[in-house]
Amino acid sequence: MRYLLFILLFAITIPACKNNTSTTINVKYAGELRFRKTYTNIQFITDDKEIDKYLKQQEKSNPVLFTHSLDSNFTILYRFQELGLICQKTPEEYELLLSKFNFQTNPSSAFYTIDNSKYNLNFFTDSSGRTTFFKLISTTDSIIFDTESTPSQDLNYVFIDIVPGGNKELVFLDDYHIMNGDNFDLKVYEIK
Repeated sequence: MRYLLFILLFAITIPACKNNTSTTINVKYAGELRFRKTYTNIQFITDDKEIDKYLKQQEKSNPVLFTHSLDSNFTILYRFQELGLICQKTPEEYELLLSKFNFQTNPSSAFYTIDNSKYNLNFFTDSSGRTTFFKLISTTDSIIFDTESTPSQDLNYVFIDIVPGGNKELVFLDDYHIMNGDNFDLKVYEIK
């Protein structure tokens, strides 16, 4: 009887000692903030020296938030503000402080969640070359996610705790030039 009780106790204790890592990966697109640095006023400048001065001024300036990208992203905006990565210039004008980010550029990386689960991250472009994907790999699962971004730009991403809960989120910067300006879209992905 004592021997049976010992075996039963041992059988219950062993599963409890196992590492409680998640068997499936859950990625949720948490939202994005869209910023723009515009060069449209150059069309009204005729003097070459003034054009050069204007271009240098715009290159040094911070991208400004598109207010229509705020529809449901106030929580994300305020969290970036708390971290000092976005500043509010006026009640309606927010600037992205790109120089404050410590972006990673390597297409492969690894990170840990709050429960110490390890994930490997790989960015790649599809065979058509039209969009950038990322693949998350855990010890038991993997998932591919389309960033819906232009792969011709530099790869920039960072892990920051944006969504309340303690885990760091993947923040992907999609930067591209279109119609007299540079666009900077911060896309936030919650990984659990």
